[in-house]
Amino acid sequence: IFSDCYLNGSMACGDCHSPHSLSYRDINGQLLEGRFDNGQCTACHASKAMEVEVHTFHQETSEGSRCTSCHMPYLQQNAIGKRLRYARSDHTISIPRPVFDDLLGLENACSQCHDEMGVSALQQTVDRWYGEVKPHKRLVTELMKNINMTIPSLSADLVGSTEEPPAMTFAALSHIFENQLKPDMKTVPPEVMSKLKSLTSSTDLDVKALSLASIHLIKGSDEKTRRFLEDQIS
Repeated sequence: IFSDCYLNGSMACGDCHSPHSLSYRDINGQLLEGRFDNGQCTACHASKAMEVEVHTFHQETSEGSRCTSCHMPYLQQNAIGKRLRYARSDHTISIPRPVFDDLLGLENACSQCHDEMGVSALQQTVDRWYGEVKPHKRLVTELMKNINMTIPSLSADLVGSTEEPPAMTFAALSHIFENQLKPDMKTVPPEVMSKLKSLTSSTDLDVKALSLASIHLIKGSDEKTRRFLEDQIS
């Protein structure tokens, strides 16, 4: 639900995973040889199958030319730690961004094969091969900017809208709720409150619930705010 293939395409779980046989297939229902078969991607991105090495800069038969190697690398689950190997394929279907991934504490796709190269060198290679890649969604950029601030500020830019992807809106709002909102705050930027109220009309129940909880936390003792909350849940 975070992937661009889901947000801007038609991809859902059943497009790759057959719900009955538990085997792998492409978006047309064509069975594939296995989980690393490029057909899962090239059924939509047909041009990438025509001249594989032009896109991957790796030999066509090598692991470096597997779509999954670069866009769905296996990432160790942070909650497990590093003593026990427990990695899962990244289903955000991300674009390799060595420096950005390193900031998140992730072993980027490139370094999983090229561990002799530093992050900076890997990023330079990606830049040389592909130039400027597709930018992150607005909320992802704002969230990372806020996390990296020495003194994070409560900004309306970090509050999503009903027009943005619900999963991203929820993730950004969760960060605000856990790190910046306090009970009965004396001052709340008007635009923040306005956008929180707007999110209470979201059709996504998680976003709706968290926006209501946020408003209750910061202004729950205010009579006018309580009436607003009552109207929303009645």
